[in-house]
Amino acid sequence: MAPEREGDAAIVERIHAMSLRLGGQVFRNQAVLRRDGDLQKLPAIDCPTLIVAGARDRLRSLEEASEMMEAIPNAKMEIIETGQMIHIEAVVTSPRFPVRLNE
Repeated sequence: MAPEREGDAAIVERIHAMSLRLGGQVFRNQAVLRRDGDLQKLPAIDCPTLIVAGARDRLRSLEEASEMMEAIPNAKMEIIETGQMIHIEAVVTSPRFPVRLNE
């Protein structure tokens, strides 16, 4: 999450509840996955594509998001004032976010 939201008890509690619900094994499984890049496959995408990036994401850089956008024909990018947890943080920072996907 974005550094300035680390003290937001509601967001921290949602993330904590998610981790309890999923269990430790899910997180261990995610940590050991090999994730090779597929940048060379992106030009084959043939549908409208929106890349959503968190401006304060500490795991994925805006440069990585830009690379993806540039590799996909006619893709657009939306940068949201969030960290990695866009699906949770965007509710607080960008209440219109779901609407923007349809514009």
